[in-house]
Amino acid sequence: MNEPAPDVALLTPVPLLHLQSGLEVCRQEGRVAFGSESGLVLSEAVAEAREGPLDVYIYASFGAGGPPAISWKARLLSYEGATAFLRGGGAKFRPLSTGDDGKWDAFYLVENLVELPSNKRRLISSLKKRKGGNFAVTFVPHGPVLIENPS
Repeated sequence: MNEPAPDVALLTPVPLLHLQSGLEVCRQEGRVAFGSESGLVLSEAVAEAREGPLDVYIYASFGAGGPPAISWKARLLSYEGATAFLRGGGAKFRPLSTGDDGKWDAFYLVENLVELPSNKRRLISSLKKRKGGNFAVTFVPHGPVLIENPS
C-alpha cells in the first residue's frame, strides 16, 4: 500500500451506527461510501490525495460519548457527486444502516476502515487545522475538514 500524503488528512464525522454497519460492507466489498454535504472539501481532499493516499480520521458521532476524539480510520479512495455515484451503482457501497438517510451532495469512498484501539485514539483538540492552529477543546466536526496528518 502506498504511504499517505505526509502533511494532510481528512477529519470527518460519521454516525457510530453507520461506521459499525459500514465495517461489514467494507469487508464484503473492499470499500464503503459515506454521504456528505461538503463536496468542496472532498474535492480539495481528492486533489491533495494526488500526492499519495489520504488518511481519513473519523469522529464517531451520535453515540460515541466522551470528549470529541477520532476513533476510526480509513483511506480515501474517491469522491463523487450524488447523481453520478448513485447512477453508477454506488449504492451497494452504502452501509445498510443508512437506508434512506437523506439527500447528500456527494459520496466519498474509503477502504481499510478500522476502529482504532483505545491507545491510538486522539482528542480532536490535539489535532492541527490544515491552515494552522488547534481545534477548540469542545470542537465537534459537522462535516469533513482538512487537517495536518497526525501520524
